[in-house]
Amino acid sequence: MKTTKKRTLTLLLAVAMILSSFSAVAFAAEAPSGSEAIGSFSGGTVTINASNADDSFALYKVVDITYNEQSNSVKYDFTSGVKAYLATLAEDKRVSVETYQSWADDSDELKAFLADYAEYVKSHPDVASDYDVTANGGKAEKTGVALGQYMVLGTGSATGAYIYQIMTATFKPDKDLKVNNAVTLDSKSTLPTLEKAANKDSVSKGDEIEYTLTIGVPTYPVGAKNKSFVVKDVLPGGFDYVTDSQSVTDSQNVAVADGAVTFVADGKNLTWTFDFDKISAQQTVIIKYKVTATDPVITDGNENTAILTYSKSPFGTDVKYDINASKTVYSYELDITKVDSADENIKLAGVVFEVYNSSGDKVATVTTDQDGKATVSGLALGTYRLKETKAATGYADPIDINLTVTLSDEDHDGMLDGKDNTEDTDGVLSVTITNTKGVFNIPTTGDSGTLFFTFAAMALMALAVAIMLLMRRKQAER
Repeated sequence: MKTTKKRTLTLLLAVAMILSSFSAVAFAAEAPSGSEAIGSFSGGTVTINASNADDSFALYKVVDITYNEQSNSVKYDFTSGVKAYLATLAEDKRVSVETYQSWADDSDELKAFLADYAEYVKSHPDVASDYDVTANGGKAEKTGVALGQYMVLGTGSATGAYIYQIMTATFKPDKDLKVNNAVTLDSKSTLPTLEKAANKDSVSKGDEIEYTLTIGVPTYPVGAKNKSFVVKDVLPGGFDYVTDSQSVTDSQNVAVADGAVTFVADGKNLTWTFDFDKISAQQTVIIKYKVTATDPVITDGNENTAILTYSKSPFGTDVKYDINASKTVYSYELDITKVDSADENIKLAGVVFEVYNSSGDKVATVTTDQDGKATVSGLALGTYRLKETKAATGYADPIDINLTVTLSDEDHDGMLDGKDNTEDTDGVLSVTITNTKGVFNIPTTGDSGTLFFTFAAMALMALAVAIMLLMRRKQAER
């Protein structure tokens, strides 16, 4: 029994020793990986996972943190830049560093404070950033960052004028005076986009065209001061805006909120000015409007350019940036030459042609000049029928003289396809049409009715001569 009790006591002591050993390890463990004692802290590392491959960032210290080794104490104080900013505020708007320390990282108070301070530093070049870093392959890393609390602003990228969210980085001691030596941030940025489309690639004179502008709406940081957002469209010279044809909707074809946009049409300039806060919830805004091709240009094309101007610097100076989107529609020309079938050097003037599109609508009526030429300018791609309605003087009547021509431009570059669609010409299709002289070659206006009356008059004249001869013969016989 004593042996059993002794064994039991020994086992309990062993368990107690093991348990006490675990407690000692937990209590005496070193600071968590990634932190070190404040006295040995020589600088932390900030790593930023950038939104874009070459994003640049600036770190502005907001709070200075100093350690007194002799007293083993830590002091917090705003930087000189923040103090200068606070001095510009009314006394009741100023905050203490203790209040700043009490704000959570995602609090509205912190976001508002940093937005105001960002505006201040952007408008005061004398407040320099403490560190600057540029991403390489989408990752930015800055070592040797001193104790303190920092505001991190995105400053730009070569790939676009992005709008960045504000970030914070902090190297401060905990209650055990251990300081984290690494901070990792995920950058967030957005880039407005602009696309332009038309419901037609080619137009005839008088056609109505609908343009569509698709706008990707960016995200501005909380407290952003400058959110300019304006779209301007400059119409080509031969195009006119169709009054009251514009509309602004979201991607679901729902009209934007009242007051979200102001539209002004000034000649060839169309301008939409947005109240950004009223469209900020949308990912996409769509503008549609119509124009009439009153006098489209041939070959070179009719380029229509839209420009989105927005603030790429949400704080401080309102730095604006333009995104352009263009759409070119083309128009073409048909040149007709009317010549004698036996000698093409003989040009036929006064020949009238009517031109019909594939829908059977008459799009033009033209008359050849002294060089036998007639031009139909401002035609869309497609098939057209030429109907001769009046022949040249002395030439055969336009009976069953119909010709079909096709304008083709597979590349949509304003250059008509040549033979077998393998060669590009300019934007003009030339056709030569022949006619044969009439049997009698009598001057006419080309109207078959006129010929009838001419022949009738000649017959009457012959009849009158015959009657006169007959009367003279009768008189002679008397």
